[in-house]
Amino acid sequence: MATAGRGQGLQTSPHAPSPATTPLDEYVKQLLRTEGGRVTLARLLVLRVLTEAEGHLGAQEIHTRVSALAASVTLSTVYRALSRLEELGLVHALPTAGETQYGIADEPHHHAICTGCGKVTELPDAALTETLKALERATGYTFTLQSSLTMRALCRECQDGRRETTGPS
Repeated sequence: MATAGRGQGLQTSPHAPSPATTPLDEYVKQLLRTEGGRVTLARLLVLRVLTEAEGHLGAQEIHTRVSALAASVTLSTVYRALSRLEELGLVHALPTAGETQYGIADEPHHHAICTGCGKVTELPDAALTETLKALERATGYTFTLQSSLTMRALCRECQDGRRETTGPS
């Protein structure tokens, strides 16, 4: 049986339905329609892959996973789908030292990106709520649910020298 929760993955059996008939896909179709987006196979599969992912993925990895579901989707189509999904506010992009990483923008969260290895870690919104409130008081801005902070620092492994670094981003 398929599940539609974020980060839970999509469990399928060898006799699973086709890529466009799972409960997760119905949820994704509704998201696209609500945001005014056309439902296309590429958008549907990109959102499915990102919803199933544990964390953020680069376009190359998204393409690899989408291709396993529908070989006809090209890398350029994946890039176009990501661009449109970002415009619709369903996906966010994080420039890193290497390839831009993409994630689902389904709930408020923030990011820490390692300046050594490029690792992306999601920070829950609750961890920074008080900081955002203080920033609102100090600046007069009102932060929306789509507000996201991205902080750059060294992860524990890079600090300890246990991970090979790729250089600053």
